[in-house]
Amino acid sequence: MFTKITGNKFRPSLFGAGVADGRTFYLGQTPYDWFTRAQAAVARFENLKARAESLPNKSDRSQILSWIGPVGSSDTPMERYMTVVEDVRFTSEGENMSQYGISRLQNRVIKLENYNNELDTKVRSSEMVTGTTTSPTGTITTTPAGTTTTAAVVGGIPTWAWIVGGVALTGLIVFVATRK
Repeated sequence: MFTKITGNKFRPSLFGAGVADGRTFYLGQTPYDWFTRAQAAVARFENLKARAESLPNKSDRSQILSWIGPVGSSDTPMERYMTVVEDVRFTSEGENMSQYGISRLQNRVIKLENYNNELDTKVRSSEMVTGTTTSPTGTITTTPAGTTTTAAVVGGIPTWAWIVGGVALTGLIVFVATRK
């Protein structure tokens, strides 16, 4: 994805010469970019976890949530999430963006992004089987897999009303155009 190079905390080295403080850079990635990626990874994890908690299939839900792990567990997606949240909070409070030049923090973000991808796969797989959808109001509705719903609303007006109105308007236009 990105080519890893090393350099000082202000700019990457052109020749890849390393420095002793453990800072590494990816081409095109500044510490601010890493901070933004960390925030996005945290938000995505929260969204995916909420979707996993609302799965109607109890077996899938419990399996995914046990894989995520409880708060305080080690070497789980939840532990990685909590670590990145702490890093983001520390950076937000102290406005210390340069810490995201440290490869250890970058690796935390990468690991959370990888967990997010795996969690997304698990949640989507379960949703495809159970047909779970979330409405704009935030309520969960479940339809059996393979069925479709036809109730569409455009601008607060049901689709059938738009069709009837269109046919009536077309008839009116034809009537006026053919009247002599």
